[in-house]
Amino acid sequence: MTEFTYSLCIIGGQTAPDDYVVRYRGQTWEVGRVMFYDSGPQQRWQWSTFTYPCANGVAYSLNVALDELKVAIMALPEEARCKHNGPGAGRRRSRPSDFR
Repeated sequence: MTEFTYSLCIIGGQTAPDDYVVRYRGQTWEVGRVMFYDSGPQQRWQWSTFTYPCANGVAYSLNVALDELKVAIMALPEEARCKHNGPGAGRRRSRPSDFR
């Protein structure tokens, strides 16, 4: 099995070109995201991890961005790589009892 896979990022049923989520060892949740930004004088790929501690960076090609994200993930202890810290992981699912 490949350590890392990536696929199009889907938010609210929509996708954008050149926007990807990265999974580790076939997990159902994402460990990071890589997206293309065409801003400023140079085109860039931005990457970030959904881990704790998190890491992020900028690269000038998709392959370099994916490689840098993989290095950041592999620098973490195994339990940090396999714990769901992605979007929604810390959200409260219901209102607290004292909510007014």
